[in-house]
Amino acid sequence: MIKFIDFLWIYINLSYVVQNFQNEQLSIKFVPRNKLFFILKIAKFFIFFVTKFFFSFLKKTFYFTNFYKFAFIKFFFIINYLKFSKKLIWVF
Repeated sequence: MIKFIDFLWIYINLSYVVQNFQNEQLSIKFVPRNKLFFILKIAKFFIFFVTKFFFSFLKKTFYFTNFYKFAFIKFFFIINYLKFSKKLIWVF
């Protein structure tokens, strides 16, 4: 079974190949797997830290119930999904 990191690595390298063929360049640049894994780890830590800090700040400023927290998270998931789907439509 292919892990997510392998799938992402293959996708990025294939996008480089397609981009270089579109630009009619023969040099194909590959992203090393370790570098991609390192970037994903940093991004995961950054997202976790920002969300944790943001929700602790909201709890300190005003009364933040579970219902509003759920609605808030769902709203941001919908916005991110719409942005991602527009990018996917643009790519394909």
